[in-house]
Amino acid sequence: MSHYKMRESKSLKFLLLLSVPLVFFPSVYLGFYPGEIVIVQSLCFYTLLFLFWASWKQLPKEKFAGRKIMVFYFIYAAITYVRGFSEIEYLADWISLASSMMFTSFLLPYMMYIGTPDYCSKIFRSFILVGIPLCIVGAIWLSNDGQQNFSHNLVIMNVLILLFPEMKWKWRIIIIATAILVPLYDLDRRSILIGYAVPTLLLLSWPLIRIRPVRKLAVCTIIATPIVLLLLGLSGAFNIFKYIEQSGEVDISGSERGTMVDSRTCIYEDVFNDLKENNIWISKGANHKTYTFLSEKSAYDSDNILWRYGRKGTESGMLNHFQYGGIWGALAYALLFIGASWKACFYSRSRFMRLLGVYISFKFAYSFIEDAVLPNGLTFWLFICLGICYNTQFRSFTDIEIKKYFRSIFK
Repeated sequence: MSHYKMRESKSLKFLLLLSVPLVFFPSVYLGFYPGEIVIVQSLCFYTLLFLFWASWKQLPKEKFAGRKIMVFYFIYAAITYVRGFSEIEYLADWISLASSMMFTSFLLPYMMYIGTPDYCSKIFRSFILVGIPLCIVGAIWLSNDGQQNFSHNLVIMNVLILLFPEMKWKWRIIIIATAILVPLYDLDRRSILIGYAVPTLLLLSWPLIRIRPVRKLAVCTIIATPIVLLLLGLSGAFNIFKYIEQSGEVDISGSERGTMVDSRTCIYEDVFNDLKENNIWISKGANHKTYTFLSEKSAYDSDNILWRYGRKGTESGMLNHFQYGGIWGALAYALLFIGASWKACFYSRSRFMRLLGVYISFKFAYSFIEDAVLPNGLTFWLFICLGICYNTQFRSFTDIEIKKYFRSIFK
């Protein structure tokens, strides 16, 4: 098993050492100080942003097989970010551009470049030594922000399920315990349960998935399904959200909801009605807001800025790219997933990488429902996994090499 190694600068060493603590800390802080996250989050992510771009020249970009797709995404993100200045209407818009939009446009997607065996080994070790203790603290002092929940910081455990056969018994027990306890901690959050269920089903389905034609059919079906359903929904022929809902009413007051309640139809209608009135191809930029039916709800104060100016974003990662960048934005984001999934599924040598490729195709489909791109643990781990799929070294590993590699980290 060969590794691509080079002398690391101080900025790169700090980047690999501090990535996990800097990403995880805001959610832990929020557990102690509810609602006070912007400054702490900005300090953490600006530090990460500086370390990343200071290390840019050292990153082994020749080992990253998705450079053209990445350039296409960067052009989209940069232009969309700049266009966001024309949509500024109040102070929160300035704050958004200076904080979360900055990090999602110029940092987190490019963390894919550190998805190499050498760099990931350091990130995983940091997760074991620092990340897991921070998650435990976050579980005890729970954040009141669902997007900064400790379970998002633990989302890498979803991927470790795919490595279950390669792990030592100690980590197998930890994986099983996490897969049971974390969803039970908050049964109202469907994304947590789905996050552990899907990789488990993929691993159990390996006897079928290992067959190349079956794997190709599965990936193509998973990728095509949300696109077809979106077109059917927009045409009015079929609404999957209405079909699977348990109740026709959505409680917008923040109370508990069923796992199958339709909470997506309204936001899709808001975004696409807005796109039809503006520019469906490129939308209006990173700060673009959509008019929402909540603006007319008497339950909300008419002076509430959030609803007066429209909704700044949704829970759906893909829908947000439609909202900010139109079809161009959605295509740029989709290509990141499709390219990574295809390379891992059909240009790799190990069971883990092929399963990871199928899992990434699921994450593409799920982005039409959840997984908003935000400065949090979920987004961080998502782009690390995409980077692993694009990395030529990881894809060259055999099953034996994958087992040796991960057992050297998860001891």
